[in-house]
Amino acid sequence: MQTNLNFKLVAEKTFESLSSILEDVLEDKGEIEDTGGILKILLSNSNTVLLNFHTPTSQIWLSSPLSGALHFSWDDQQRKWLSTRSPHEDLFTFLERDLSQLCGFSVDLK
Repeated sequence: MQTNLNFKLVAEKTFESLSSILEDVLEDKGEIEDTGGILKILLSNSNTVLLNFHTPTSQIWLSSPLSGALHFSWDDQQRKWLSTRSPHEDLFTFLERDLSQLCGFSVDLK
């Protein structure tokens, strides 16, 4: 199990990367708000996707109108945030699928 400091560093780096990618991908179709531990993806069609750090469990939590509430734990070997429900699926896969449906165009976060 990783320390809270390591978790926070990896989570912050993930949020920074997602913010940068999403700003480019969404352009005028949405707005990104990163408020230190909470990442809001505000889409122009009034849908909102939220991600936040959950330090006590060392997880990133996702709330989406399509997938509902999901939790992701960092896997050092695969270097991915893996779903606690579906360990073969990672955070970026869920976000790509949900955002593509919500936006009406293909969203690629890689």
